[in-house]
Amino acid sequence: CSLENLHINDNTGHFDDENAIIFAKALKKNKSSTTLKIDRRFITIIGWNAFSSALCDETNKNATAMLSNHTLKFLHCFPEERNKDCSYPKDLQYYLEMNRLDNKVLVARRKVFERCFLGNRYDLDEFSKMSHSMVVNLLAFFNNVVFAKEKKKYGDEASGYTSRTIVYQIVRKNPLL
Repeated sequence: CSLENLHINDNTGHFDDENAIIFAKALKKNKSSTTLKIDRRFITIIGWNAFSSALCDETNKNATAMLSNHTLKFLHCFPEERNKDCSYPKDLQYYLEMNRLDNKVLVARRKVFERCFLGNRYDLDEFSKMSHSMVVNLLAFFNNVVFAKEKKKYGDEASGYTSRTIVYQIVRKNPLL
């Protein structure tokens, strides 16, 4: 039996940031819940950031891929107020949207890719700590994602230059690959 939908209602005010942090830590290990409905009245940015960290653990690349929750797709807040949305951080919304992809391996790879390479960052220090198979899979993924972006931007004339640059930087930093 797996729990897919969870509704947390607390009219006493006890589900605050401290409890949100504890719940978010448990959520990291959960591999079945897809929807969470939560009382937002007593949660601040501190509690919401804990949920964001549960969906994308940025401790290192292995944690991002292996310890992050890739199954939670929807986070609904209540009480619902007219003309007021759930006020959680944009990165939390982004991770929820990313988790809506069916292929969880792809979700994990996207989180690692965007954490490491978004905005021309080449955060490669942790690659030496990754398993060989994970590095190989990530390299193939990086090549496919970047080439797809280039093809969308430049059409069939996409050169693949950027993807080769990323692979070059990774191999240069990790010559034993």
